Amino acid sequence: MISRWLSSCISHHRQCNRKMKYTTVPTRLLDIGGLNTGILKLVENAANEPYVALSHRWGSEGLPRTTLANLHHHKELVSVEKLSRTLCEAIHIVSQLGLRYIWIDALCIIQDSNEDWLAEASKMGDVFSGAVFTLAVADSENHSEGIFRKHEVHCLRPFYVDRLRNMPHRDRGWYDGEGEVYVFPGTPKVNQGVRPKGPLDSRGWVLQEQLLSPRVLYYGRGEIFWDCLTLSASESSPLGASLLTDTNPEETWAMKLLRKSIAGAIPPETLGRRTADVWKQVIKNYSARKLTKSSDRMIAMEGIVDATAILLQSNPVAGMWKTDLWDQLLWWLERPSDQGRTETSEQRFMAPTWSWLNAGGPIFYHSTLHVKNTSRSHDFTELR
Repeated sequence: MISRWLSSCISHHRQCNRKMKYTTVPTRLLDIGGLNTGILKLVENAANEPYVALSHRWGSEGLPRTTLANLHHHKELVSVEKLSRTLCEAIHIVSQLGLRYIWIDALCIIQDSNEDWLAEASKMGDVFSGAVFTLAVADSENHSEGIFRKHEVHCLRPFYVDRLRNMPHRDRGWYDGEGEVYVFPGTPKVNQGVRPKGPLDSRGWVLQEQLLSPRVLYYGRGEIFWDCLTLSASESSPLGASLLTDTNPEETWAMKLLRKSIAGAIPPETLGRRTADVWKQVIKNYSARKLTKSSDRMIAMEGIVDATAILLQSNPVAGMWKTDLWDQLLWWLERPSDQGRTETSEQRFMAPTWSWLNAGGPIFYHSTLHVKNTSRSHDFTELR
């Protein structure tokens, strides 16, 4: 199923195959060509080689890393036996799809070199936008849990009903159209193509990985999900997701529009006309995520900001944009943040008090105001 999604996207999705203007080759990639013999190794400057990028949660322990001490050794051998369950299964998936290279942050960035970390972090957006696809481990808290999950239902995938087999076209007058017929499982445990959020979606760094990747393959709880610029699908809805079951269609619309704009699939003017509407959804999503270091708050979305600045031909203003800036300033917190009282000035990300970057927690906008446990919309036309 994955191979069909991928090959169909590469062959037929015009929007997904626009040449990125700001793509660079990752400094290092993991070569898994010797997987059958157990010989993996880091290679540097593998120009124009197709690769997969891994999006995952690190967890607190169990993740092998490249350091200054073992960098030379990793260029000769990365032992499969020392890799975590998640990394082994990710490498297996990539190998089965016929690809030789994978980018894994823990192995491809020197973890105890601040200089290398800063250099690679600034290129993170290019790494994900340049990958054939991003493999997202959506349902794992840490690396001991792995990627693969059992299906939660016995019948998950729709099955094809060949109603017209051996029936000549002249006898099909009763049949309205030539479309294929499928039967879908009728159970609430099947998501109808819309991916429920998982542990991966709680991490701040992951948002730019999701927005800058032209194609993302999610391994979620119970099924896999495909999300490219043209198609969102799953095992239970392999031909496309039903937006009728989307619990947050405004966010889905904004994220898709921004992804298409960054990938060059639609004109920049489309984003320019709806800058504030799109960016507020991005801010709401990002502010609800967690960062291990709050000082990373801006660099963790630097790839998104830089790409958006090119499209808008404008510089950001404390994490917002000049177009309809007043609208982006109308954020609010459900409760005061404790961040300022629990962090030192060195730990805390410093931003103007009027910027959402200074909030230190999930923020909301005027479009939804809580009134007695319900939400009602307010029209801000007069304020505009």
